[in-house]
Amino acid sequence: MDTKITIIDGVCGSGKSQGVIKQMKEQSFKKWICFTQFISECHRYAGTQPISKKIDEPKRRKDGTLIYDEPSEFNCSELEFKHPLRKGRGQKKEDLIELLKQRENIVTTHQMLTNIGSDVQELISELSYVAVLDEVVDPIQEYKITSNNKKELFEHEYVYLADDGVTLCWNYEKYPDRKKGDNFYKEKQLIDSCNLILLDGSIYLWEMSESLFNSFTEVYILTYQFEGSPLMWFFKSKGIDYEVQYKPKPNVKYGDLINIIEDERLNSIGDSPNFLSSNRTKKLSQGEIRDLKANLDHLRKRVWNDGEDRMWTCLGSAKDDLGVNGWKKGFVPFNIRGSNDYRQVKNCAYLFNVFLNPNITKYFSKYDVTVNEDTYALNSLLQWLFRSRLRDGKSVSVYIPSKRMRELLKEWCRHN
Repeated sequence: MDTKITIIDGVCGSGKSQGVIKQMKEQSFKKWICFTQFISECHRYAGTQPISKKIDEPKRRKDGTLIYDEPSEFNCSELEFKHPLRKGRGQKKEDLIELLKQRENIVTTHQMLTNIGSDVQELISELSYVAVLDEVVDPIQEYKITSNNKKELFEHEYVYLADDGVTLCWNYEKYPDRKKGDNFYKEKQLIDSCNLILLDGSIYLWEMSESLFNSFTEVYILTYQFEGSPLMWFFKSKGIDYEVQYKPKPNVKYGDLINIIEDERLNSIGDSPNFLSSNRTKKLSQGEIRDLKANLDHLRKRVWNDGEDRMWTCLGSAKDDLGVNGWKKGFVPFNIRGSNDYRQVKNCAYLFNVFLNPNITKYFSKYDVTVNEDTYALNSLLQWLFRSRLRDGKSVSVYIPSKRMRELLKEWCRHN
């Protein structure tokens, strides 16, 4: 029987995490694993505190037991969630296995979810765990492999393609099992877990294991606008069934709270449909960089002259080129989700034009799944913008030089 997958879909701040926390407390007879994007959110769910800003391990008493906050509607202190930790040179995965065997409730990051292989899946299934994913994960990602390794893998027939024509298989006759640290150890681990595929003979992609979700008895995914996410397209490509439960919208007219900067002098730079896309950002001229920085400086000094209350984003590799005084500390990655660390911010600048990686689009087209680039782009922008005080129903001001991204947000505001 397939695992029941439930999508809890609601605007940021609609109480999705509080709802699932309440459910976990009411169903404490079940064993839970919560996956969040950030370690800070892991602590929020568990009701624990990190040792310091530099050490994210939870605080403990002298006898080694974890210190939990007082129970509240925002945490699961009563359920005594445990964090997988690195022990010595070991990885968190080994500690996760131990916690599973001890039948503990567990909280960890999305990164751990993407590292769960078939061995851990079997253990999760055997012990009947329920999963909570706070925000969606990327089920398909580009995999970087050196030119030498690419050449050797096929030249020496260490790998071959499965019957589906894309999934890579390891040839143990040509390359027997070897110790950790050998030249192809990482690739072999991914291939053994069916996580590495080869598209069109040249594109290496990491693919989330289809069996991962079926290793849990139930899965709850908390997000907003799931229908425009790569995880939804992945479910469609694999024929994975799911049910969407929509959270009622808060009695807030978000469109009225978002002040989009409409200044021809500041916005004219982004009229081109591809301006500030990943490829276009890498080719910005010195004049364009100068103009964008001048626009940010103008906003800080003449429009938003109110201290350090701001956040901004762009393609990560361009943040040093585009950052200006008064902005650099406020950089927040464009693909951030599930963080409450910026909920006091009022003024925002989104210097990015979001498109799905063409190789990921090609992957979905192979399964006859059509992606909606505009929905994907809007979701990314909204997730980023809701990190600000907008999530608390307070007004924000946002500068979006890309005409495409600005129009997508304006259309959303008209209906929300």
